[in-house]
Amino acid sequence: MNYRHYLEPAVRLTIAAVSRGRWIGEDLKDASAVAAHLRERGYNVTLAYWNRPGEPADAVIRRYHELLDATKAVGGSSYVSIKAPAFGADPRLYGELLARSGELGVPLHFDALGADAADQIFALVAECTPPSRQPVGCTLPGRWSRSARDAEKLAGSNVSIRIVKGEWPDPDAPTLDPTKGFLDVVGRLAGRAASVRLATHDADLARRSIEILRRAGTPCDLEVLFGFPVRTLLPVTSTMGVPIRVYLPFGQGWLPYCMRHVRAHPTFLWWLARDSLAGPYPDGFSVLRTAPGERRQDDVGAGDPEQTGDRATDRART
Repeated sequence: MNYRHYLEPAVRLTIAAVSRGRWIGEDLKDASAVAAHLRERGYNVTLAYWNRPGEPADAVIRRYHELLDATKAVGGSSYVSIKAPAFGADPRLYGELLARSGELGVPLHFDALGADAADQIFALVAECTPPSRQPVGCTLPGRWSRSARDAEKLAGSNVSIRIVKGEWPDPDAPTLDPTKGFLDVVGRLAGRAASVRLATHDADLARRSIEILRRAGTPCDLEVLFGFPVRTLLPVTSTMGVPIRVYLPFGQGWLPYCMRHVRAHPTFLWWLARDSLAGPYPDGFSVLRTAPGERRQDDVGAGDPEQTGDRATDRART
């Protein structure tokens, strides 16, 4: 008997129930309001549109243009995260989006998807990288064996790199440990990259990565996904003085994303439910404090080279 067929509707309802207050929905106005709230508390943000399956590329690109305008209004060193397959990795559409990004001074960043989309993404990054003060960004999953090689190629460039454990396995190395791979990429970028974005809710992994990058003089920030538990993570990392940003997805992707996580890691549902009992989700984002003599994260653009200029690049190459 296929128990999953009967359990999945119940799991979906459970996720929907515990996601109240942590699922932004489909309205950009709601995402912008959450972004403004987090900025008031000292966080930078990443705005992302999670498109519908089969949504036309032109419609997705229109959403991305709207996101650029909204992100400009949010301020700080906030940026827009995009998905290349959502617009068919069309160089023309991307070129128009990139031009608007440069006009507004709002960076673009490519999310990682399946391994089959990686070459498309890196082709766009290589062909359309803007001037040094307005770089694009891309994501390297620790779960992929190719990420170590990609890190070596990108380490000396102006591309901002986000490191994740990764959602989709590497077809050539399905048993690769994502935590080990994450740290391997961190080590290859330490002392060489202009800036690194650590996207993880694993507090120990975040701490170890921050220590490696800090010893090498490489600017970094921590990026957390809005909707995932943060109450045990943020107290650990905020005391280390690294800028913290929040990835804010809106659209139809939240429930399917959570369902994939539950299928891969059933304990995720318990983690989500336990966190929902601790109080309203936004309360987990306490006001960020700055120690005497330190600069606020948005004063220097959270270590992004388009904000910190040559000083960050110089430190990264020592």
